[in-house]
Amino acid sequence: MKMVILPWQPKRRRVSKLRITVLDLVAKGPVKRSFSRLMNANTASIMPQVIATWCEELGHTVRYLCYTGFEDLSAELRDDCDVLFIGSFTRSTASGTL
Repeated sequence: MKMVILPWQPKRRRVSKLRITVLDLVAKGPVKRSFSRLMNANTASIMPQVIATWCEELGHTVRYLCYTGFEDLSAELRDDCDVLFIGSFTRSTASGTL
């Protein structure tokens, strides 16, 4: 069977390999309580993980960061990246840490 390309079908172009960072904001800001250290990681969102997986399957270099309040965001985001995806819960959008 011969494959026929119809004129209205988009042509697939090869995209260069991108460095993508996916940031999942789980906490509003820095935290010090040990309970938060244990439990914040359990509230990670599924969509940033899905985006990271899709980008990786497309052949890009992906780095996934889940900010739970203990990481140093300025140090983590120093590396160069071409695209930054930020996912957060509504309560953590006004974090002021970025």
